[in-house]
Amino acid sequence: MAELFPISGADDVKREGISGLKNPMWWKVKTGSRWRGAAYVDEGGQAWLCAAGYRREKEGTDFYKAFMAQIKAGGPEPFLPTLEDRELLRLERKGALMQQWEAQLAGWARAWVLEALETEAVVERLLEDPKGRELALVSVLCEVEADSVVSVLLEFHPRNWSLTKLLDWAEQVFVGEVCCHEQHWAVTHIGQGRAYSLETDREQFRAAIATTPSRNAPGVFDAGAESHYTHQERIVDSMVEGEALKALCGQWFVPRQDPRNREQCPTCVAVHERFPAH
Repeated sequence: MAELFPISGADDVKREGISGLKNPMWWKVKTGSRWRGAAYVDEGGQAWLCAAGYRREKEGTDFYKAFMAQIKAGGPEPFLPTLEDRELLRLERKGALMQQWEAQLAGWARAWVLEALETEAVVERLLEDPKGRELALVSVLCEVEADSVVSVLLEFHPRNWSLTKLLDWAEQVFVGEVCCHEQHWAVTHIGQGRAYSLETDREQFRAAIATTPSRNAPGVFDAGAESHYTHQERIVDSMVEGEALKALCGQWFVPRQDPRNREQCPTCVAVHERFPAH
């Protein structure tokens, strides 16, 4: 629609109105040899494609002839955008803005981690939400061990507590872009924020970060291979809120997968077996 109906005011744009229809004004939209449409521009400058059909010159079923007849018989209201249409447009725009921001998060994740890996220095960047508001200060550190193993540490320090849920999602997208294997990460709380750490092969990690975006959708992790033991009273809340729990083995994890289809963590099992019987 945007390509077929350019922005008003451009010097090289000449819109053609549908003759005989002035209140409101209807504009012709043309594409291909026969497809035709009728566009309406609202008070905010938003163009809406409100009707469409085929051009059949000199025939009674011609789109423009039929559209004009319908407008004259019943008025323009049946074709004008409704409150529901406007709400759907608002949601579509919000969704598009969110997708653009998620893609930006993924790009930031790869760029900041790669910079930290190459410099072996702490990289600190301010993370903003889709509206440009300060969301968190992100700290990235990659330390290379003697055996070519790299330790990756991501810290998220909140800047706006009214945006906590959005930050939770940003962390999930960011961390998932760096490594989509959820149980490779250890999660800990640091002051008012969270830290995520993992150890992996340096060269393989660098190649993946530098050249390959995550194959998963934003914020989606590969299922963990093991199930863990943790306090049962917090499991449901953690699943709903997306907050990490500490397992008996010491690992932090978010219980997103069904544990019945996975092998039990041997460390968790060993610790649990030392508990007194109830």
